[in-house]
Amino acid sequence: MDMVYYELKDSLKDDACPICALINRNVDNFIDALLYESVNDIKIREDIKNSKGYCNYHAWKLQSFGDPLAHAIIYSDLIVSLIHEIDVFLRATKRCENIENFFGLKKENIKMLKRLKDYLASDNGCPICSMVRDWEKEYILSFVEYVGRDKGFREKFKAGGFLCVPHMFKLLEYCRDKSTVKEIMVVQLDKYKKLLNLLNEIKRKSDYRFVNEPKSDEEKVAWIRAVEKWVGEPGIKK
Repeated sequence: MDMVYYELKDSLKDDACPICALINRNVDNFIDALLYESVNDIKIREDIKNSKGYCNYHAWKLQSFGDPLAHAIIYSDLIVSLIHEIDVFLRATKRCENIENFFGLKKENIKMLKRLKDYLASDNGCPICSMVRDWEKEYILSFVEYVGRDKGFREKFKAGGFLCVPHMFKLLEYCRDKSTVKEIMVVQLDKYKKLLNLLNEIKRKSDYRFVNEPKSDEEKVAWIRAVEKWVGEPGIKK
């Protein structure tokens, strides 16, 4: 078996989504390596600059790891490039009598305005998000393969795995093996029914007639698990 098999199998516990768990682990490992080993890598810095930095979530995720020097290196590259573009834009406006004239219909002005807008709206996307999409696809396709051909993996999924809705959706998007998908969905259905029963118990025990009934450990966290299963773990895009 390859490493992905063991990574996925080890993640099948506590009814956690194994795809979420592995992606978040990979993101943390990448950020750790970026800050302490790769921030001076010319290719990586160029990729960050071309993408206009990271998305909001991953930028703040990166910031949460600390390292002021690494951030100074990353953002000085971005800001130097931005200053150049703003300077080009402002030099173009000086040739107009006032800013209102600049936003007229002259082709040169439209071209300069488009240049600045195109710079600010990068089509490259967040580099970490791009890696996340690749990881998701690899893990989901591998997950389906192992459920289909490995009894031990399949039984461990039934006992301790639980795909979130976003990764269940992507499983349907990527996978063409209908029999394995159906088998996975049967397991998912059972787990969602159990979660629903726990949520219904929370609602029932909120009624004044039953408010003194003790809540089980599972009931105490079911409302949090419901959020996790609906949108994925924090940082997983729907």
